[in-house]
Amino acid sequence: MLAQLLEKRGIGARVVPSDEVSVANLFRLDVTGVQMACLSYLEPSSFTNARYLVRRLRRRLPQAKIVDGFWTLTPQEVEQRDALAATRADCVVTSLRQAVEQVVNAAKEAPSADLESENRAPTAAAPPAAASSHSSRGISRCIR
Repeated sequence: MLAQLLEKRGIGARVVPSDEVSVANLFRLDVTGVQMACLSYLEPSSFTNARYLVRRLRRRLPQAKIVDGFWTLTPQEVEQRDALAATRADCVVTSLRQAVEQVVNAAKEAPSADLESENRAPTAAAPPAAASSHSSRGISRCIR
């Protein structure tokens, strides 16, 4: 659903099954032009898997920004469990609205030429410091 919402806003996105980012398969993944990765978790009992995937993606995509989406957690649970520090992602969101906002904002900061040349993944600029973004639907925690 996130990919569809981003496509409606003119931001290229593709869905990659979890087995394609496994330890054994990640090196085969075409990451040409990828500047942001949005990870989706429905039942995160712990953040261990998310942290290891973020680590693998950082090795493969050192310039990419990584957003972890924990769709079944409340903003309070994300805060209490300190998901941002636990996963080491650039941003943690708990709703599709927050994810879209983060990607769209990052795309607005990116040079337009990069957006036009890349059809598979959203573009993001390097964030400068740590911050929180509050919305009526919860909290998204991001490193800026």
